[in-house]
Amino acid sequence: LSYGLAEDNRTAVDKWQADGIVLSDEANTNINMSMIPIKSKDQVEAKEKAVLGQTAGVIQLDKKGSEKINVSFFGINKNEFLMPNIVEGKAFTNENEAVVDKSLNKENGIQLGDTIKLASNDKKIKVVGFTDNAKFNVSPVLLKAIEFLTVDKQFLDGDTTIEALKPTNVSVEKGQFVAVIGPSGSGKSTFLTLAGGLQTPTNGEVKINDEAFSQENEKQRSKIRFAEIGFILQASNLVPFLTVEKQLYLVDKVQKAKADVDKVNELLTQLGIEHLKKKYPDEISGGERQRVAIARALYNDPSIILADEPTASLDSDRAFEVVKILAKETKEKNKATIMVTHDQRLIDYCDEVFIMKDGVLEKQTS
Repeated sequence: LSYGLAEDNRTAVDKWQADGIVLSDEANTNINMSMIPIKSKDQVEAKEKAVLGQTAGVIQLDKKGSEKINVSFFGINKNEFLMPNIVEGKAFTNENEAVVDKSLNKENGIQLGDTIKLASNDKKIKVVGFTDNAKFNVSPVLLKAIEFLTVDKQFLDGDTTIEALKPTNVSVEKGQFVAVIGPSGSGKSTFLTLAGGLQTPTNGEVKINDEAFSQENEKQRSKIRFAEIGFILQASNLVPFLTVEKQLYLVDKVQKAKADVDKVNELLTQLGIEHLKKKYPDEISGGERQRVAIARALYNDPSIILADEPTASLDSDRAFEVVKILAKETKEKNKATIMVTHDQRLIDYCDEVFIMKDGVLEKQTS
């Protein structure tokens, strides 16, 4: 139940556990399907037409199949059937509720030895085998990584109310690279700081990964921000007395976590700066410093990247290089990226472009 196949030209990945699976209206109503990771391009004919309320699948819990949990359809969207999510800590609403153990929520899919927890009796059973007849045409339910619900931001300037951002409804999905362009003072930075929880809306609500964000207290917003959001600013903002690799280790220090040397090396290699890891910021170029800033922003593996004029101080070649890196990270790791920029040459790498003018955000149509 935890995997989907992208049918909209986005990269199919295995980290859509929270998205659920949408079965076509040709779906088999009696398939043993939830122990099988649906990998990209897996498509097999469905056999029977599913009906709302009927059993949609069976979780097989042991070799003999003697213990099973029936899973029922609970909703229809555009003539498609939406399967309940299996998400850590969240249960189905049918009689035999099931909650996955954290060990299932991982990149490599469900493995032998993983466990299923039954909410009805707190029993955990290991996965000991897979069925092989549960492949079918699927399409993903795309999570809204960031959603603005009638959000505005107002400031007082003496007796005058300044509308920095007028009421805005917009969402950015996982796997989407979005640009926001517009003149200085138009509200771009206000929009980005609201998305990142650095400010709170005057009215409306900002949600992150379909969960409350802007309405949380500052402590909770900070926790979510640190776990889910990577910021890349116009200036690289590197610590001048730390080497390149220690810029990333600083993230671990803040979290009071053990330094992940392998992860640091992998990320620096991916960005083409592994050979610079012992260098200080003043010993490398502007483009290299910006790649270090990107590495630092990605080190926590955030689901969202917010980039504020990340190429402003770079020449054309370096600017394109940085944007290509962001686009690659967005697609390959199914992240959501918002890039504020004044440089319209860079928007060719983006899925959507929004124009900000006088606090009004509008989607560019051509």
